[in-house]
Amino acid sequence: MRQIGIRSVLAMFFAAALAACSGGCSGSSENTTPNTTTTGGGGSTTSNPGVGGAPSIDSFTVSPGSIASGQAATLSWTVSGQTSMSINNGVGPISGASGSISVSPTSSTTYTLTAINAAGQTSASIQLVVGPPVTAGGPALLFTDLVTVPNTGNSDTSLGQTANQNGAYVTVWGMNLGSSQGSSQITLGGQTVPVVSWANATAPANLYAKLGMQMIVFQVPSTVPTGAANLQVTVNGVASNLLPLTVTNSGPIYFVAVGGSDSNPGTFASPWATVQQAASVMQTPGSITYVENGVTWSNPACLTQGALNQSTGQLVSPGAPLAFVAYPGATATTSTMGFDPEGCGANDPVGNWVFSKFTMNITGTSAVFFSIAGESRFIGNYVTAPNISECPDGALLVTGPTVGGNNIYELGNEFGYIYGSTSANPAMCKLSSVIYVSGGRFQSAPITSSNREVGWNYVHDLFGGRGIEVYQELDGTYAESMTDVNVHDNWLENVRGEAITFYSGTSPNLLVGNNFIVNNVLVNAGVGPSSYSSGQDATETVGILANDGATNSSGVTTNNYFFNNTFYYTSSSSSNCAMDLTNAAGTTLYPQNNIFDLNSNQAYYCETTYTSSNYGNVYYGNGSGPSWDTGAINANPNFVNASAENFQLSSGSPAIGVGVSIPSAVPFLQANYDIASYPIPSSGVSMGAYQFENP
Repeated sequence: MRQIGIRSVLAMFFAAALAACSGGCSGSSENTTPNTTTTGGGGSTTSNPGVGGAPSIDSFTVSPGSIASGQAATLSWTVSGQTSMSINNGVGPISGASGSISVSPTSSTTYTLTAINAAGQTSASIQLVVGPPVTAGGPALLFTDLVTVPNTGNSDTSLGQTANQNGAYVTVWGMNLGSSQGSSQITLGGQTVPVVSWANATAPANLYAKLGMQMIVFQVPSTVPTGAANLQVTVNGVASNLLPLTVTNSGPIYFVAVGGSDSNPGTFASPWATVQQAASVMQTPGSITYVENGVTWSNPACLTQGALNQSTGQLVSPGAPLAFVAYPGATATTSTMGFDPEGCGANDPVGNWVFSKFTMNITGTSAVFFSIAGESRFIGNYVTAPNISECPDGALLVTGPTVGGNNIYELGNEFGYIYGSTSANPAMCKLSSVIYVSGGRFQSAPITSSNREVGWNYVHDLFGGRGIEVYQELDGTYAESMTDVNVHDNWLENVRGEAITFYSGTSPNLLVGNNFIVNNVLVNAGVGPSSYSSGQDATETVGILANDGATNSSGVTTNNYFFNNTFYYTSSSSSNCAMDLTNAAGTTLYPQNNIFDLNSNQAYYCETTYTSSNYGNVYYGNGSGPSWDTGAINANPNFVNASAENFQLSSGSPAIGVGVSIPSAVPFLQANYDIASYPIPSSGVSMGAYQFENP
């Protein structure tokens, strides 16, 4: 018998909401361009390969995709074959095959990059949305599962809809949205859209327990015009920020359900039986498969969409991503981790995919890669693997084992009880990581990939190995460098090995440009004991390991920002420290505005020889901070209730308003909002992951 994840009790309200827009709700269509454009958790990117020898625009990106008036965003580009370039709307001439520039428009603006050579010119356009700021304590929209959304083609009729009249189901996560809808409304392109569910974000990834998130599921009605459209919610009369999406009228929508048949056409009325069938059929850019309640994805799928060019790191066939998404309210499970492209005979990882809201219960004893690459999203999934008892050569979620590519988002996932269900689990080696961000190590020419975002994840109870690892090394003549890696707003608790690892293992340094570890909370993270397997090196026991001992190439600089993190350790372990910092020539580290509240037997830093002109942190529990931190505050941070894991600052805390201002290089959301989406002031910044909320 077929199982459906959302019930008919919602049908009356849902049908009424659709009827309200049946005559066409207010809204306007935005101008579109022929470029390939996608929107991510922190911005949007477009590309245009050029023709007839004209320049190729490999990537033209705005980050973030929406700002408030008076705030700034960054335009970034990667172009080849040009002799001159310019960007309109007041930017003017630009130079360099890759680069970036800050812009601060007062209204929504479309920027067009034009690259010229003797054979012709190529243009690519991107829109920066300017909307209202997040109000202190008001609703904040953070990310969605889908960013390219069809407005037709959904054959689901379970809630009273007309088959194929309307479009995709979309889930958005945010803060201060309320545990139920009540009188609140959500709009897309200015139109009120029908809501499927509105609740605390407790499943499949529980982002409510520690991060306090809510989630809303809605359907895109056919009356929303194609093109750029802004998502906004209004709660108790207070409007949220804008979150940009792209609406299309293409991309079929399929269904997999218990009781289906792979000989069916994959409609809601006649669904497929297996996810493997969907993987073999989905070809059209923007296709979506909803996996219904009770379906188990039991075998890895060999996915071929969007393979990457080994030399450039760009998608061979860019386009709207293909998506596997759990049906609203459904529990769709996997007993393996999805797919390993190398195990499928692929030469490089696949890109241009979305995987969202699956319950991934890895029941075997061996780890299986789940590899993603450029223009991909891994959103809102729950992953557990209690039975793994070997040292896997890699990690559970892998970004770019061969070539990574640009714009990869790992947002709002929960990883829990991995490498054992108790702390007595057999020891694991340092190669065991939950999230592993890397790139191609055997390249024919130097390439650089940008914008890897790991944010709002809840990582807990890892009884072996590492949590989030950002690592690259050179194994051939050239390797893929990474820049704009952003690890932010994550909650990591009870992690045995390094909670966050961030370094380049060989010279030259392959983590270049600006990279960020900001607004994270670490609770007993990296406390050991050191884990190992026979023949493997042991993990280190540290909260954040930034072992940047690799020297940069000539003319290359690296700035790694470790801002506004909160460390809270009550573990009795004496083998660990909160941070391990090492930097070599060409790399500058910024450990600033952090709060360390540790036990007396735990060190603030492992490396006592590190020196820095960047400082200003709060130290408590194990004496004074290091001598190089001449701006140290050696005092109790006075959390509201640390034992209950409420790390908000109490009135009178010495951490209030004394931090350094957030550098302009830090991405917009993390520079302007804390882990609870409370605004960060331009001056008088509080230390730690939470700004002081004056009642």
